[in-house]
Amino acid sequence: MCQIPIIIFSVILLFGILGMQESYADVSDTVYKDHAYSIKSYYYNLESELKNGIISAEIALSSASFENSDAKKKIDTAWSIRQMAWVSNGQIESNLRQTEDALSHRYYKYAYDKLLQIENSAYSVKGDLYAIIKEIKNAQVLEKNYQESKKSCILFFCYGDKDTYTTHPNTLQYIKNDAMFRNAR
Repeated sequence: MCQIPIIIFSVILLFGILGMQESYADVSDTVYKDHAYSIKSYYYNLESELKNGIISAEIALSSASFENSDAKKKIDTAWSIRQMAWVSNGQIESNLRQTEDALSHRYYKYAYDKLLQIENSAYSVKGDLYAIIKEIKNAQVLEKNYQESKKSCILFFCYGDKDTYTTHPNTLQYIKNDAMFRNAR
């Protein structure tokens, strides 16, 4: 008879300890709950902005048309970088899906950690977008120099393949030097 109260007490104690451990886990995990929910929308907006940036870069690359082979190589490099940006953006989307799944199962710390991992991928996408812009600008400079080298100049007027007459880029320098020469006499 004495054993029954001890068994009942042990069972109650065991369930009490297990219950406390479970509630303790919930308490420590719920610290992350508010943080995860508060920053989740920020990362959804960030992912959307980065995706729009990649799409804008694709539009810019698609509309780029250059005659210079070096400029074309810069654009090809930019297309490769664009592909890397999509891979990093895919990682962001994956982390957001994993976050939603973790939140639905009340794994708040895991969800919070997944959201913080998005920072690395977002940084990568931003770097890729800057690199694409740099490659496009470099291609434009190369193309401009190439087009300038194709122009023919007579005195102060230049024309290109399309018979567009422009002022020679050094015209002002010629005029300035000529005026300085005349004043020196």
